[in-house]
Amino acid sequence: EQQAKLEHGDGYLFVVLKLVVLRNDDLTTADLDIFLGADYIATVHKSPVAILSHFAENETAAAGAPDEVLHRVLDDVVDSYLPVLEEIEDRVDLLEDRVVREPNHDLLERIADLLATLLELRRVLANTRRIAFLLRRTDTPLIKKELQPFLRDVHDHLERDLASAGSERERLKGLLDIYHSSLASRNNEATRILTVMGTVS
Repeated sequence: EQQAKLEHGDGYLFVVLKLVVLRNDDLTTADLDIFLGADYIATVHKSPVAILSHFAENETAAAGAPDEVLHRVLDDVVDSYLPVLEEIEDRVDLLEDRVVREPNHDLLERIADLLATLLELRRVLANTRRIAFLLRRTDTPLIKKELQPFLRDVHDHLERDLASAGSERERLKGLLDIYHSSLASRNNEATRILTVMGTVS
């Protein structure tokens, strides 16, 4: 696998987008390679890609110039990031409920796992945002100027997703602080009880 990127070839553009799936608390990624030419667009992927199925089933989705289809594919890929981000937000909500009641080692591992997952997701979002920016600004006849507003919308969508991912990262860091405070409080309470018992005996 490689990072999301955009490269210029001889008469074509080569784009790598990242597909993401959340399994347990781990983020699984896969490459979606795209070749864009003056009169064609081709995708390469190791396994079936659900978001591409409607292009095969719906003539309207696949209609239009190659750069327009590229925009639709990019837009669909970016849309697929939001449910993953929302699922992470839901999991952070659940951890918030547990961190004070049961600050155990398993909870600490889940917080650490989600922090690592968010870091990877933010990397994907940032690299994809860069692709959207470059597609808007690249000097090539393969991308029409009329597409720029639509590519800017994709860029703005990624900006919002990045802001949300950053907020969730701060929430998780806050949970770490609460975890350590709760643990210290419980240890202090246990020490106090033992001290009282020792005094009584």
